[in-house]
Amino acid sequence: TDNQKEVFEKFIKERYANYANPKNTVRSYLDLLNLIVLKIKKSFSEITYDDLEPLLSEWQEEYGKATLHGRRSKLKAFLRWESGNKHDPRAEKIRSGGYVSPVTIHDLLTDEEITELRKAAKDDPRDLAVLDFHLLWGPRPSESVKLKVKDVEINDEYIVVNIPQTKTIYRPVPIPLTTESVIQDPTFLDCALNAYTSLMQYLNAHPGYPDDPDYPLWYNQKRGRKHLDMYSLSKIFRRLGKQAGLEKNISTYMLRRTAFNRFKGVNRELLCAGFGWKPGSKMPTQVYNKLRPQDYLETLINSKSKKERDIQICPQCGKENPQGKNFCVWCSHALKESLIADTVKRFHADQTAQKELEDLREKMVKVEELLSKMVNVPGFEKFMEEAVKNSE
Repeated sequence: TDNQKEVFEKFIKERYANYANPKNTVRSYLDLLNLIVLKIKKSFSEITYDDLEPLLSEWQEEYGKATLHGRRSKLKAFLRWESGNKHDPRAEKIRSGGYVSPVTIHDLLTDEEITELRKAAKDDPRDLAVLDFHLLWGPRPSESVKLKVKDVEINDEYIVVNIPQTKTIYRPVPIPLTTESVIQDPTFLDCALNAYTSLMQYLNAHPGYPDDPDYPLWYNQKRGRKHLDMYSLSKIFRRLGKQAGLEKNISTYMLRRTAFNRFKGVNRELLCAGFGWKPGSKMPTQVYNKLRPQDYLETLINSKSKKERDIQICPQCGKENPQGKNFCVWCSHALKESLIADTVKRFHADQTAQKELEDLREKMVKVEELLSKMVNVPGFEKFMEEAVKNSE
């Protein structure tokens, strides 16, 4: 009816006046509300709970928990808005239940899959740096694409990335080395070391670092000084997933969920602050957390079989290096015995070759001196000419 259209238009105007980018939310509301009106054939001002009950029963049979929760919550919210009554009796009778994320721990990335992803990204400093950063702190795509060079603060023992929240407010997240990290979970420390070294390597080749602080941190390599947009960022992760041969669809939110669940021994309040959730938010517990109670209990056992660090220690400077590196990222010394042996062999071979070259030079000098003296001997030139003829 015209009256119902006016109500919907008023609802749309209020959403756009009070919320940023409400387009998708408004569309999902209108799809649901129009479906209800067409099904019941009444405007919302006339709809009673008795009218809604058969429809709610259909939803109960047809949809899963997540979809059911979303539909009921939207219906309750609109009924309260339309009537102007927060305690609308129709809404009070509808039980939306708690939201249950359909994603399980088996949908997240395993350590083996993460290793394959990093192998696929290792030849591109940007891809490896953005992947490692998302595996550590799982920023939202809208946050990550806004980062600039000036948002990265570098110290000898840690990096701080200031993730923009508004024009003037930032959420600082640390990328610490072991000595400076409050969090001492082995997986977190390994992940932080990967992120630290790959980000430093990327910045060393970054066209905007350090002289152009407003240069995008994750820039579009084909378009020059342009931020990656959210689609392009997701496209990088999907491409890496295909190159790594993974069946899972790699997205920014899969990396965010994976990062939150990887660090079993970490204080959850510290993680929530790093992931950008306010105290009391339901997102960590109802949406992102996939760990079982026994996963937490493992962290209370002082066992010798606990996970050890997956790192290499440089024999020269003693600093930590990520696995897979052949040379120390700090002092360039060879990390593996085979490489050290090869380096020593090359060194000795070079020394031997150098000595032979010096001996040859000394002999050439003596030959030149001898020839210069023989030229002055009477009949030497004639003797040499005859020798040349005989050799022919």
